[in-house]
Amino acid sequence: MSEFFKSRKLQVFDDYNTLLKKRNKKKGSGNGIFSRYRNPVLTADHIPPQWIYDLNPDTNPYFMTRMGVNSVFNPAAIEFEGKIYLVARVEGYDRKSFFAVAESETGVDNFRFRDFPLEIPPMENAVEVNYADMRLTRHDDGYIYASFDTEIKDEGRPNDLSAIKVKCAIMRTKDFVNWERLPNLQMPDNTPCDCILHPELVNGKYAFYIQSSVKSLTMDTAPGVRLAILKTIENPVVEQIRPINRRRFFSINESGTGPGAPPLKTPHGWVHLAYGTRYTDAGVRSVLYTFMTDLKDPLKVIYEPGGYLLAPEGKERMGDEGNKVFSNGWVLRDDGSILIYYSSSDTRVHVAVTNIDKITDYLMNTPPDGRDTRTTTAQRMEMIRSNMQYLK
Repeated sequence: MSEFFKSRKLQVFDDYNTLLKKRNKKKGSGNGIFSRYRNPVLTADHIPPQWIYDLNPDTNPYFMTRMGVNSVFNPAAIEFEGKIYLVARVEGYDRKSFFAVAESETGVDNFRFRDFPLEIPPMENAVEVNYADMRLTRHDDGYIYASFDTEIKDEGRPNDLSAIKVKCAIMRTKDFVNWERLPNLQMPDNTPCDCILHPELVNGKYAFYIQSSVKSLTMDTAPGVRLAILKTIENPVVEQIRPINRRRFFSINESGTGPGAPPLKTPHGWVHLAYGTRYTDAGVRSVLYTFMTDLKDPLKVIYEPGGYLLAPEGKERMGDEGNKVFSNGWVLRDDGSILIYYSSSDTRVHVAVTNIDKITDYLMNTPPDGRDTRTTTAQRMEMIRSNMQYLK
């Protein structure tokens, strides 16, 4: 073993261990709704060196990167046995993604990946070329369900090297070690993506929140977030699809919208985290927004504040897909705090913190979108007039 190899190895592992021990602090005073944290909680630098480097000095004498990691983003999130678990999407230099489980005691720093990436039970009679964007739902049937996109080459278009079919894959576990692969969600219409299992049965049936397919999003009549109903999870054939939250003209979700993280149950209703996109001169801008549905009828939207909840800022705007935030995981803890995990520009993972009282106040008391500039200006004018007495 050369001195060069030993020096490189020592430096790489020292940098890695220093990063894992780094404490995170809140960033400024926040906006009253949530507080961001200064540092990302997961990046490509958080990947264990043994996942990237060949540590054998005979086969890697220059300590080169052998299987590099480009980005870590879009994690599912859950609290399990007192720890926060993030199941992150890890993208290699080769563009292929896999899932990896990171654990933290605090939920805001010191995340450490398990020894090995998550092994996904294979799907029969198909080659899955990629996985994407897992969600975790603790269901009242006793299982923790994972739903994620599985991407398969579209053999019907052999000359199109970008043609893929996207299916909603489903797994479940009770111990976060042993996973059972279930059949893919079977849809009667276009292929869904961004599928999320509702935490409870709806009129005795399972329900998934789904996004319209990319193809249908180009249609004027395309809905946004939809609810797919099915009898059993073991044979997940969708019987019915109902729209919940639609795209709207000249809004934050004009170009597209879809479900983000599994909804949180509160005394006032189900709190949903969704994403919305619109086109700008700089390309597509993606933000997060919220709405609340009725506890007994998840199809009924009862509150929807106008505008976005969280948008990219500063360095969050830079990455593989710039000017974008996305979330498919948040955690409501026993003390009422909510950890919102969001990715910026498909590159890294951040955390923002709020609590159940703040998020419900935001949902129930923030004015809805006025749909036109005269109405929204009137809303602002009314607030300003009311505020004048407090300026004296």
